[in-house]
Amino acid sequence: MQVEGNFDFTIKTCDLPYTFCFCGTSHVGWWMLLIQNSISAYSKSIIKFFLNRKGDILPLLLPHLICVILLCNNFAKENPINIMKQLLQNMRDGKAVVEEVPVPTPRAGMALVKTEASLVSAGTERMVVEFAEKSLVGKARSRPDLVRQVIDKMQREGVLPTVQAAFNRLDQPMALGYSSAGTIVELGANMDGFRVGQRVACAGGGYAVHAEYNVVPRNLLTPLPDDVDFESAAFTTLGAIALHGFRLAEPQLGETVAVIGMGLLGLLTAQIAAAAGCRVLGIDVAPERIELASSLGLQACLRDGAEDSAQAFTANRGFDNVIICADTSSNDPVELA
Repeated sequence: MQVEGNFDFTIKTCDLPYTFCFCGTSHVGWWMLLIQNSISAYSKSIIKFFLNRKGDILPLLLPHLICVILLCNNFAKENPINIMKQLLQNMRDGKAVVEEVPVPTPRAGMALVKTEASLVSAGTERMVVEFAEKSLVGKARSRPDLVRQVIDKMQREGVLPTVQAAFNRLDQPMALGYSSAGTIVELGANMDGFRVGQRVACAGGGYAVHAEYNVVPRNLLTPLPDDVDFESAAFTTLGAIALHGFRLAEPQLGETVAVIGMGLLGLLTAQIAAAAGCRVLGIDVAPERIELASSLGLQACLRDGAEDSAQAFTANRGFDNVIICADTSSNDPVELA
């Protein structure tokens, strides 16, 4: 059924009346709009009108767009979106920016945590930033494994889809950070054992990022004791990484353990090994790190004399376990181990 001729109607949105005049043939959907007064009905009417219009629709396009914008405006006012700040890394041009993004909503098995402190990783995050700052050729040279993946995908799916997928991936901003601490402000379903207002440490890339709010799954959350502050708790993930690496080595009481790299992760690993009853020797190229390890009661030596120190430490038997905590492009830590 169609209605012929000219007609006017008034749409009220954002508390203001807007009157539009449409000329010529139109669908009965316009009258349905007046009755239903809903965004969905209006959207359907616009689609039907443009599909059935045989003449020039350009003069009518602008009023329609204005009306849609006003309707969306009104919807946004009635359904406000909470906004937060988050640090994002642009993988194409290497720029790190603080953006305003919507606060996420926790799903089942997850909690929304208001961040009080987040840890900046001098190793992992620096590596990501340095990779992002490289040119396309530099990115390819530094990550031959990714180049191989691109070639494999190209052979399977073709050149153009692969190139588009690669550039789309570079255009997606990356959230930095993987260790934080804060307070739970909202819980999803199946979160027994946690409560709103509880202080927690958070872990995981893509979860415990540098943002005002984070959605974190329950297996990457742990409650904080009352005597642990948020800044100390933000280091929890690093402690978990060191502990996990030590457990994977499966050292036994009294065995000898060499830890190559006396950075923060190496120091934590060495202290965990010593606390577990192992005899530990730390190795590093930086004299200041050796001094710091010694001040913590650990035995440590410089890389230059590591072979001789290892023979003396183990009575020429060699170490039972070697854990590498060094961040370098060189193969030397592996060859030394």
